[in-house]
Amino acid sequence: MAISISFLHKYAAHTEPLYALSQFDDNHFISGGGDKKLIKWKTGNTETAQLLASTTATIYFCQLFNNQLIIGDNSGGVYIIDDETKSVLFEINLGRTTFQILTANNCHHVLCADGFLYKLSNKLQPLNSWRLGQSHLRYGTQTSSNKLLIGTSGGELLVFDLKTEILTNSQKCHADSVFSVYHKNGIVITGGKDAYLRNWKMDSSGVLQPINEVPAHLFTVNHIISLGDTGLIATASRDKTIKIWDSETLLLRKVIDLAKFPEAHSHSVNRLLFNPKTKRLLSAGDDRIIREWQLGFD
Repeated sequence: MAISISFLHKYAAHTEPLYALSQFDDNHFISGGGDKKLIKWKTGNTETAQLLASTTATIYFCQLFNNQLIIGDNSGGVYIIDDETKSVLFEINLGRTTFQILTANNCHHVLCADGFLYKLSNKLQPLNSWRLGQSHLRYGTQTSSNKLLIGTSGGELLVFDLKTEILTNSQKCHADSVFSVYHKNGIVITGGKDAYLRNWKMDSSGVLQPINEVPAHLFTVNHIISLGDTGLIATASRDKTIKIWDSETLLLRKVIDLAKFPEAHSHSVNRLLFNPKTKRLLSAGDDRIIREWQLGFD
């Protein structure tokens, strides 16, 4: 498969590094970061920055859920905001950095820096919590078998069963923090501070068997995403690059960096977002500017 990449747009309104990107609808996306602002953009129109909300701390997570926005920030704040009125409908402060929020079974599961997984209702009422270890819960994803895969600052991958609400496996995967986890059809790919990508086969109990690994970047792998049904993944790194890989073999296919694209990032790339309908890739990071790339697959 031939892969083509062309630069399209820059979206500039934020004044601090960016850590959150999410699809709003087919024509809009949202972003957040160190300036504590959540901004909505119209894809393809760089002049349409719309302030949706301001928080008291760095925004690490944002997502549209049931026509409402859910936000997690560095102070432990979790907010649900009405998109139309921009008013805060519900909020709670969990006391430690909120890295990610996973919605499953009509509840929100919040990954925090104190090693706790918090279960909240749709109105952010506390339902349960579990201390999964001493390490920060950095990143998670949900499998089709109703399991949460959670990467920690200690280099472990945790498997939490949402049906039984039991931690079924904890396995060391990296020498240092696991910053991102990808899962599809029993294959798990992890990336983190050691700059490696590792490919694993996961059995029904959550035990991981190593397949292969590659030294993927010069510095931290910040994010891993799927590129739709192409069989490819993309990674974002502190080394200022975006790389495209074969998801089965971890063969490197393409690199987006300043050497090849003058419009590429000048600082750490922290988050990626891919729209499979338009085949457009958004990237955001420490240089405060969101970039849009057109990908082609032949």
